[in-house]
Amino acid sequence: MPKPIPSELKTSPAERIVFNAPFEEKKNYPFSIINNGKEKIAYMIKLSNEMRTMCEPSHGVLNPGENIWIRVHLEEFKPTVENTQPNTLTIEYCFPPEGSDKNFNPSWFRLNVIIRRKHVALEFNA
Repeated sequence: MPKPIPSELKTSPAERIVFNAPFEEKKNYPFSIINNGKEKIAYMIKLSNEMRTMCEPSHGVLNPGENIWIRVHLEEFKPTVENTQPNTLTIEYCFPPEGSDKNFNPSWFRLNVIIRRKHVALEFNA
């Protein structure tokens, strides 16, 4: 029997988050994840530059149709040509085990499940 594949997650913004200068102060950007599917999903956010950016909450479980607001936090930094190149926010998501509750468990991603990914660019407008 083929494994079920989670429906595509929706995000707002859909493709990129743009942080505007000045970068000498901390910034927060609201970002939402929407589970458009008919099944509960578990998600985990990974960042290509965890020294400068973080997300809160960075993981969780969404019921069908549920929407959650994530705070993307940018630490202050001195902008250069090299460190203002785009970074990536990646949302990995899968179906949690049958009968599981809303308490997230990272071990679910190590089970024999299909993991989907949604990439969102983090851009810096210097």
